[in-house]
This record gives sequence, C-alpha cells and structure tokens, in this order.
Amino acid sequence: ASSNSPICLGETLALTSSGGVSYVWEGPSGFNSNQQNPSIPNVDMGNSGLYTVTGTGPGGCTGTAFTNVIILPLPVVAILPPAFPLCEDSPVATLGGVPAGGVWGGAANAAGQVNPMALGPGNHLVSYTYTDQSGCSSTEEIFIEIYSLPIVTIDPVAPFCDNDPPFYMTASPLGGLWGGAASSSGLIDPLNLGTGTHEVTYTFTEATGCTGMDTYLIEILPGATVSIQPAGPFCANAPLFTLTATPPGGTWGGAANALGQVNPAA
Repeated sequence: ASSNSPICLGETLALTSSGGVSYVWEGPSGFNSNQQNPSIPNVDMGNSGLYTVTGTGPGGCTGTAFTNVIILPLPVVAILPPAFPLCEDSPVATLGGVPAGGVWGGAANAAGQVNPMALGPGNHLVSYTYTDQSGCSSTEEIFIEIYSLPIVTIDPVAPFCDNDPPFYMTASPLGGLWGGAASSSGLIDPLNLGTGTHEVTYTFTEATGCTGMDTYLIEILPGATVSIQPAGPFCANAPLFTLTATPPGGTWGGAANALGQVNPAA
C-alpha cells in the first residue's frame, strides 16, 4: 500500500494498493473503503495517521499492508495594511506580508505597493500568497480603501476697490483654513493689500485625513479720484447754480440736489 503523502491541508489524499481482487481499507477518523485506490478530498489534520488495506486474492487468501499518511499544515499568512488612511492623492504605499518572500497580487504590484493616484477612490482587493519549504501555500486577501478628496469651493466675489472696507470671504465646507491674501478668518483688507491680483487659498481636511484645497484670485482696483470744481461765493439772491465735477456720472449730495445744483436763496 502507498499514498501521495505527505500532502498539504486541503489537498486530495490518494491511496493505492495492488495484488488482490477485493480490498478493504481502514484509517483515521473512521475511514473505510472497498475501492482498490480510494481518495479523500480536502483533507484535514484528522486524516493523518496509519491506513490499513486488506486484500483478497483469487484463491481467497488475504494479505494486509499499511501506509502512513502525513498531513502538513498550511503556513499562516497575513497582510499588514497601511498605517494611515490612503487618499486619492497619497504617495505609493508599501504593504507588509508575513511571512516575507510571498507573491503579491490584485491591486498590489510585485513589490507589494499600491498606487492610490493610479487606482482611484474605492475598495481595491489585494492578495498575498506564501509557499513554505514543504510546498504548502496559503493566500490572504484584504480590501484597501482609498478615500476621495473633499470638494472645496471658495465663493466668488466681485472686484474690490482699494478704498473698500474689509470683507470676509466664504467657502464650503465650513471649518477649513484660509491662507494667501486672506487672514486666518478669511478677511480681505483691500487697503492693506493694495491694487492688483491677489491669491486666496482655502483648505479643508475631512475626518479621513484627506485634504482638499481651492484657490481664488481677487482683484483690487484703484479707487476713482473725484474733484468738484470750486464755485462761489454766492449772494443770497443769486440764481440757481449748477456745480461740475470730475469724473462725470457720480452722485451728488449735501447742499446740492441730485443734479448738482445749489440754490443760494434757499
């Protein structure tokens, strides 16, 4: 009697015998069979041990033979996930495989690396297979989650004049950090910044640790130089007088009516 022992856990045990016309096999875990060459699929550690076969020849004589079967355990395999969450803009991350020296598959390259920027957001299957010196193999699989970046938006604003009062910018989501030409609270001070184009940044970090940023260019224009042409003095009985100013098209106030007229008599 013989077998394909030693074999790995989960493989198929093949028992063989010869020389008889009928056979009776007995073995561990209550195994018995009347086949000449029986097999046991998907063996476990309980299938290891001594197997006995009794064969009966054409003349009715019997003989008994033995074969010892060894079932080898599978190696214990583990994948060490990244220490930190992976965002879609994260650099390439190298995974750890235990024991070392196995073969990576799935979303990982041959070196056990995953590239978040190439894979994109979502769950990605990674496998690691290790074969020990006995030829027994185990495979571990895990999902690596790659998080998307938050969508960050600075609300647009019209151009400012350099004599405008300070103004608070707004953005979404709330709770981010302002930078660039804006103060930490998002305040824009046109007078201090001066005329020209100024970049404002807004950064927001989610609970996953992923960060999104938006930038916005604000424009500060020079304020208009306004002058009223001198007039007067007027006599109390002088007729209605129309003032002039540059540049034209502005709004009159004070003692002048909406047309820029003053009435000495009034």
